[in-house]
Amino acid sequence: GKLYAPGICDDTRALAANLSVIRALVNSGLRPHHDIMIAGTAAEEGLGAMSGMKYLVNNKAEEILAAISIDGPSNDVMYFNATGMINYDVTYTVQAMGRSIAALSDMQVPETPKTTFTVSLANGGQAIHGIAQSANFKINMRSDSAEVLAQMEQQALAIFQQGADTENARWQKPGAVKVTFSKIMDVPAGSQSESCRMVQAAKLATEEEIK
Repeated sequence: GKLYAPGICDDTRALAANLSVIRALVNSGLRPHHDIMIAGTAAEEGLGAMSGMKYLVNNKAEEILAAISIDGPSNDVMYFNATGMINYDVTYTVQAMGRSIAALSDMQVPETPKTTFTVSLANGGQAIHGIAQSANFKINMRSDSAEVLAQMEQQALAIFQQGADTENARWQKPGAVKVTFSKIMDVPAGSQSESCRMVQAAKLATEEEIK
């Protein structure tokens, strides 16, 4: 009856919780109104972009009415919204990256809905005494609002190009610095009404567990 698994409570705890749900249903003889599919999905974090869950939904879309995810260490918190995320990989042929990052840091985002961004990785050059031939950074943008996230993405795209244009203007060499960028992750934001049956059932179950 004891399970051993690699990793930390986020999210091997969910595996133990799901197996407990199965055991409880079997032992109690309860028969749910709908069939319940219990699945363990991989590739959630980083550039995995929840591709495990996407694969499940895309292949079982006609069978799935609703979904609950068990995640993290606590049993007294629940969410019924999804934070959207967009990642870009941006490369400059020379030193305009710093200008772009400085301009990105000046972007204004609302406190509500919760919206954040960060330049998470930056690198470039081959040697301390050598002129860098290219420089690269990755940016993560996220918001609970799909509309706000789309607006922030458009602002960031303009800044990517602005970094190269400003550097070229500084040296009066149009087109000398070039920039390329590609979207490497896109997770949509979403939400649902607090009054829906799934949310209310989850709330009652959470409150009962706390007792």
